[in-house]
Amino acid sequence: MTSVRKTDVSEKVAMAFRDQCPAAHLVVGGDGRIRDINQALAQMLGYEKDEVTGRHVLEFVEPQDTGRVLRELHRGPTGEYAPALEIAVRAKNGTCLTLLLTRSLPLPHRPGDKGVEVLLTGIDITDTKTAAEILHQRELRFLRARHLESAGRLADGVAKHFDGLLATIAHAAEKLGTSSPDSKARARAANCVRQATIQATRLTARLRDFAQDHPLKLKPANGAELVASAVESLRPRLGAKVVMTTRVPSNLPMLPADADRLRDALIELGLNANEAMPAGGRITVDVEAANIDHPAGTVDDLDLPAGNYLRITVTDTGAGMDNHTLASAFEPFFTTKDPSRWAGLGLPKVYGCVTTHHGAVRVKSNQGRGTRVMILLPLSQLP
Repeated sequence: MTSVRKTDVSEKVAMAFRDQCPAAHLVVGGDGRIRDINQALAQMLGYEKDEVTGRHVLEFVEPQDTGRVLRELHRGPTGEYAPALEIAVRAKNGTCLTLLLTRSLPLPHRPGDKGVEVLLTGIDITDTKTAAEILHQRELRFLRARHLESAGRLADGVAKHFDGLLATIAHAAEKLGTSSPDSKARARAANCVRQATIQATRLTARLRDFAQDHPLKLKPANGAELVASAVESLRPRLGAKVVMTTRVPSNLPMLPADADRLRDALIELGLNANEAMPAGGRITVDVEAANIDHPAGTVDDLDLPAGNYLRITVTDTGAGMDNHTLASAFEPFFTTKDPSRWAGLGLPKVYGCVTTHHGAVRVKSNQGRGTRVMILLPLSQLP
């Protein structure tokens, strides 16, 4: 009676299982040559099984991935764990496929085999990769469109403001040319030129800040002193019926910051709140240290990594904003105020300053019920 080795039976059972499995299975010898493949992989590649067996595995691998495949084959005999790899392979019809492969533990050594065989198992993710790439390209096109839209709005806003300023200067210059040297009309015209020039200078300064064309000057800053300085500069510019209160602890930690830029941003917030309360109201500034330590790394829908932050909250009792206005609040040149006085760069400037400090800003508002702006600034050293 002919005896059958237990290992031979086990190998036949294993191969039968691999042939029925919808995932790709590939057995590679220590010399890199293919010992066996299952029917699923043969169908993926468009070959018959006997067209593949005996050939070197690198004959089917795209050049950019040959190094990674060789490293996996060399590590195979050690049994060392390896994560799944995306490998580009070429099918018989010339189509490039992407397989997600994992390497098994070494197979039992066969007599006469050079080295140890390894089993590679994987699935075809070509369609998934293609769909992901299409989605990525669509996202890029969408972002480009948004950037172009923002750039167009910025350019339109600059053009409109400078058109108004130039018209004022041209009209005033005409008056200067037709009025007598000592007339009051000449004095008014000269004052118009001066005011228009001042507004143009302020506009270009705001544009430079918005564009952030100068690097941050990060130095250790005292949060309490920074807020106090901004409030001191802001108070004389508030309406007669606007009351400002602050709640700032004296023991706040230091933070890496460009103090001048942050101070200007806080002043912009205060001026914005002041304009929302023409009949008077209250502005409250709260400052405190905050910690984000939960796994999601978010607080109030702000996407921030875990860590320690300085939280500055500016609340007013003004007119508030509806959803449409709130959605556009950070867009350049969007303003609900008199366009002859305001460039619509206040909140965009605040947003730009905070994000360049690796922080985040969140605005909550209800029409007729005021506005709350929360800023989170990282206390740890920025990269």
